[in-house]
Amino acid sequence: MTNDPGVGDGRTDLAMRSEELSGIGETAGGLGADLVNKGLQASGSSYAAVPVLLDAGLDSGNGLRHTTARFFRKTMDLKEDCARIEEHLTGTVTSHSALEDDLLTGLRTVQAPAAEPAGNPALDALLAE
Repeated sequence: MTNDPGVGDGRTDLAMRSEELSGIGETAGGLGADLVNKGLQASGSSYAAVPVLLDAGLDSGNGLRHTTARFFRKTMDLKEDCARIEEHLTGTVTSHSALEDDLLTGLRTVQAPAAEPAGNPALDALLAE
């Protein structure tokens, strides 16, 4: 995250660089894949234990069935959430880059020779980037 002073107002700009957003998105995507690949490895043995517990007359078999099913559903929900984060951040980087280019083009047009001779410090700072 950048911590550069805002133009002319003395406040801090908490902007994120595209590389940072892309990295967060990629990490979220990797986490979602790891949840399924690694997080569900133990669920197979848990599901296998359910009938053994039930056959032994232990009510914990029903509890384990419920718990493992819920764990699976929540893991899949979290995987989908990670995918949404990855897609959103990738789209954000792409759309923000296009918007920034459009804004700078518009600012350059406004800052054309017909502008006031004194200039505008805020526009000058943006156009200097």
